[in-house]
Amino acid sequence: MASRYRCFLLIALALVLCVTRTHSQAAGPGIAVVELFTSQGCSSCPPADAVLRQLSERADKDRVLVLSFHVDYWNRLGWRDPYSSAQASDRQRAYATVFESSRVYTPQMIVGGVQQFAGSDVKKANDAIAEALQRPATCTIKLSKQLDDASMNIQYAVNGHRERDVLNLAIVQDVSPIEVTRGENAGRYLGHANVVRHFQVVELDESGSGSVSIKLPKELVRADSQLIAYVQDAKTFAISGAMALSL
Repeated sequence: MASRYRCFLLIALALVLCVTRTHSQAAGPGIAVVELFTSQGCSSCPPADAVLRQLSERADKDRVLVLSFHVDYWNRLGWRDPYSSAQASDRQRAYATVFESSRVYTPQMIVGGVQQFAGSDVKKANDAIAEALQRPATCTIKLSKQLDDASMNIQYAVNGHRERDVLNLAIVQDVSPIEVTRGENAGRYLGHANVVRHFQVVELDESGSGSVSIKLPKELVRADSQLIAYVQDAKTFAISGAMALSL
């Protein structure tokens, strides 16, 4: 009888510990960082740009953070995308290395740093976001800012990061449609959600805190812009925490 009682107590204790552990793991709400690699020179990209726009307007957009990276390798084919940069192309190539792929393409959408697919595929986008939101964030980020006419100073504090994690800081801006006069999209007016106007990778030390000064991009419209910060494993590119701050 005593043996059965001890067994019952052990089972009850195990159940309590299990419930406690599950509650602890669910403490941090999941986040989904969506990166779209696109170009105004690519005729397949406008549908993906529209998908990203829809994602930026979700009811849970505080947990679904979207960024539009405009690559520059389409520029030689007739139209120079005014938002394009070599940095965006280099970032996409870095992802290709992580995904063990020998090519880059547009439009490519990447969710959470770990899932990639054609950016116009709405179902895959929603499925990947739903999966990312189910994973609790393991890092928390606190930001504060000081702005003047030409620059912004950011103080950051990251908790829960690992040794090889980095902090990505992106200034993004909604941009109004402009006419594309050459290339595959000649004659179309194209606008974009959350175009990356500045992107910076910050190495995190053991404290996870520090400050960085950013020179604001020319012609930045602050009312249409925000700062998106996200923590990413420098080797696997998995994203473990993110937040946005209006300018």
